Amino acid sequence: MIRDEKNLIGSNGKKIKTLRLCILMLFVSGCVTDVNVTEKAKRGVTFQFDKLSDDPWKMPIADLHDHDNYAEINGAKVGVFWAGLGTKRGGRDNWLVIKNRLGARRIAWSGQHEFNRLFFSGGVERMLDAEEPLLKTLYNESESDLKSGLIVGIGEIFVNNKNSSSVNFRRKAPLNAPVFKKFFDLVSKYDGFLSFHMEGDQDSLEQLSELLLSNRKGRILLNHCGVAMSVVQLRRLFEAHSNVFCELSYRYPPMNKKSEREIFNLQGIHQNWRDLIESYADRFLIGTDASSKSSFIEAIQVVRAGLLSNLKPETARKIAWENAAHLFILRE
Repeated sequence: MIRDEKNLIGSNGKKIKTLRLCILMLFVSGCVTDVNVTEKAKRGVTFQFDKLSDDPWKMPIADLHDHDNYAEINGAKVGVFWAGLGTKRGGRDNWLVIKNRLGARRIAWSGQHEFNRLFFSGGVERMLDAEEPLLKTLYNESESDLKSGLIVGIGEIFVNNKNSSSVNFRRKAPLNAPVFKKFFDLVSKYDGFLSFHMEGDQDSLEQLSELLLSNRKGRILLNHCGVAMSVVQLRRLFEAHSNVFCELSYRYPPMNKKSEREIFNLQGIHQNWRDLIESYADRFLIGTDASSKSSFIEAIQVVRAGLLSNLKPETARKIAWENAAHLFILRE
């Protein structure tokens, strides 16, 4: 359910001062081209999307936070043509099967399973031990997979999730630890990325800046746009570092349940976030982090109605798919 908001921007550029409570609204200032898009998606109807279109309901989408591969079955119904991130379990054997099956449509990453496995078996200390055999194997396999183009980077690596995960999964690790510098230098050799789940504590931000400055060829993707990072925090990062990017998963309904984390919802974009996105249109990407087929479909509905419909057409195209196509060399 959407709350009343006083600081949202609608597609006409004006503040929406009062919004009615609703569960799902399919009209945003005339931007919706098919009012039954969600119901059709649920029934399995495939829509036609156009890479050259400025219509937010026709442009394709790249989803940079699809652990569970919802896009394989449901992507064509809602216009998600590329998707991926690290697998939650199973490591290379798991993601490689999906990559081989989907080819260019799957944006594959390594490492999430391995770092989490070490954390659960020995805490942060073991996760940061570069001499761990599992991390040595990950390094060697990732270098080969980066070189061949099988993967685009390493992540999602949980480095600070003290307030954004279940209790037994929470941790805080120093981003300037040697193991992260080692993997950061690795991805930099192949135009790749490290992907961090990181809350915006001041020490974490300082360590992130240190890592970004250490190798300007290396790039960082902030999952969830820094979880609860503010516009001010992200603007400072973007101003200081050209090699940091963020994907928007879990910062909008239906996954997000906390108002302080919200960037946009079905009715529009919070004004200060819209200003930041328009100013740094090359740094933002779409992500869902859905937990079910229905939440995946609804998330894309919210992205199209609340986000893409309320941006300049050139900005909407960049965030929907052009940035991802450029950064990850996506093919059809």
